[in-house]
Amino acid sequence: MKKILAILLALIMVLALVPMTFAEGENTVEIKVLATSDMHGVIYHTDYTGTSGQRNQGLTRIATAIKEVRAENENVLLIDNGDTIQGTPFTYYYAFYENTVQDPVMKALRMLDYDAWVLGNHEFNYGLGILNRQIADAKADAVYDGETLVEDSVAVLAANFVDEDDAENFTPWIEDGAYIVKEFDGVKVGIIGMDTPNIPAWEKEANYEGIEFNSFVATWNHYAETLKEDEGCDIVIASCHSGTEGKGDLVDGEYYQWENQIRALVENTTGIDFVIGGHSHAVAVNKLNNMDGEEVLVLHPGTASRYL
Repeated sequence: MKKILAILLALIMVLALVPMTFAEGENTVEIKVLATSDMHGVIYHTDYTGTSGQRNQGLTRIATAIKEVRAENENVLLIDNGDTIQGTPFTYYYAFYENTVQDPVMKALRMLDYDAWVLGNHEFNYGLGILNRQIADAKADAVYDGETLVEDSVAVLAANFVDEDDAENFTPWIEDGAYIVKEFDGVKVGIIGMDTPNIPAWEKEANYEGIEFNSFVATWNHYAETLKEDEGCDIVIASCHSGTEGKGDLVDGEYYQWENQIRALVENTTGIDFVIGGHSHAVAVNKLNNMDGEEVLVLHPGTASRYL
């Protein structure tokens, strides 16, 4: 069976749609991939420091665009690429002062039916106690009102953050936190999530206790056969909380640009079809070539809930 993949990118107002089209004979499966990144706590369009009180951004506005896309398309994949919970008085208040209730950011991701939340480096700012609570909120069982789905469970991914007690086996620090596989009309899509491994340079050790940080290349090489062969994925998306600024060169056997590793990931591997980037707050589409010379698109969906 020959599958043809065409990736078309359109940035329209606040909406970036990534249609992925698979064709076999006259049968076509189109999958829309939606991504947010670096929201930094901008859930409402409230401006907490300005005089107007409002600003033209917020997850509430992105939610409208998500609903519009879903109304017109059956196959929609929705991913958040990290740096989600830190950045506004709203999220800070609920992290530290209303910590006995469900985290409102996690509730928002669940109500919008995000398929995955990839951790960002700023997720660790508040300490592991708060982060572990938020992860538990995201992954909690789905909630129904009768037969109506109210909140869905959200996968939490950081495949290159491994348990220090079982690092040689690449055991994810988050249980089931390496990848997910979604199927759309017979087409299997694998999503692997990775975060910049530079957290020890920014955080105190207590905020990442028990975690070892692997490079993107080593992580993908570990999971490539699992996703492509064992899981039978027709396409693999790497959602990476990282920029493309780093080089892909090897220095003494290691990828020397520790913070931003997307370029190293794409240029030194094969098998990844599409990358969602972040961390740099860019609104851009980069084109990189993998080790087989095939073009891989890297989409950066901006920051502060301005873009989807």
